[in-house]
Amino acid sequence: MGRFTVFKPIIGPVLGLAAYSLYSLGDASIRGIGTSLPPFELAFVGAVVSLMLSPLVLGRSLSAIELVRPHRWWRWLLRGCFAVGGTVSGIYAWSRLPLAEAAAILFLAPLLTSTLIPFCLREKTTLLNWLASLIGFLGVLIVLRPGLRELNSGHLAALVCALCGAGTGLLLHATRDEESAASMYGASALSVLAISGIAAVSHWVSPSGSAFWLIVAYASCGALANVVLMYAWRRGPAFSVASTQYSQLLWSIGLGFVFFSETPDVATRVGVTVIALAGIWPLLKHTNDSVN
Repeated sequence: MGRFTVFKPIIGPVLGLAAYSLYSLGDASIRGIGTSLPPFELAFVGAVVSLMLSPLVLGRSLSAIELVRPHRWWRWLLRGCFAVGGTVSGIYAWSRLPLAEAAAILFLAPLLTSTLIPFCLREKTTLLNWLASLIGFLGVLIVLRPGLRELNSGHLAALVCALCGAGTGLLLHATRDEESAASMYGASALSVLAISGIAAVSHWVSPSGSAFWLIVAYASCGALANVVLMYAWRRGPAFSVASTQYSQLLWSIGLGFVFFSETPDVATRVGVTVIALAGIWPLLKHTNDSVN
């Protein structure tokens, strides 16, 4: 048993890396669909698939009532609000911005999470954590500078998504000992299903064959990523898990280059390097200290 104990400090970060790789694949699917389908329609289909996959990702013995059995209802509703806002705004941003540019704006989420943790959750932080957040923020600015000559609705949507992501991270970490993964999963899927379903009815567009499979890929990756990220927040220190989102920028640049011929310029490559160092450096330091 002792030899497995050394792996406990890295369980949360490893799950975080897995979750954000799945998110990136889902984001690339949205980019492939483009603006041909309304965001609320994609969100609705994604929620349907999420609920269909819930027995697989949460356990086959899951009872439907567990999806709506929170310890505190206000937490359930707040999780639902973050889910609706983050899902719809994220779809809008990914369908209208280059993958790397959208991902860079979304890196405000882990930066905000890491910055707010000491104030909202009363957790101690270190100078290293503050420096990493500052360096990461500078890296985001380096990446965004070439692409932000003019702001548009896609940039605003990405900002809203980042704020919702930060709120979700803080909520999941703060309630990890009281709220079940099933209830938080249910809050996300059912809220998006209800709100986006109502909004999508009057603007429904039948997807083509390729768009249909891209929707399935987006929904499947998103459903699995949501659950994996929930367990990541419960198994690891908040700062370490938040830092793993930096890997999503690397995924976005790689997928954008391979599938959409989006070649990063020099400034973007420099920014990516800065952001990656800001995320990996404290993560390795925390992990090494925990193991020692």
